[in-house]
Amino acid sequence: MQDQALEYGLAERSLAFCNDRGLQTFEKATHWVQREEASAVNAALLAFLDG
Repeated sequence: MQDQALEYGLAERSLAFCNDRGLQTFEKATHWVQREEASAVNAALLAFLDG
């Protein structure tokens, strides 16, 4: 949610192009969310892949 390069609205609008829609945000993360919130991102990915 603190990304200076890509605004939240872009992520929200991209959901229209997805079959399995879902958007998870990270309040304190910047553009480098996978580095700053690695544990939370990995947990979210594993939960998604686990179905």
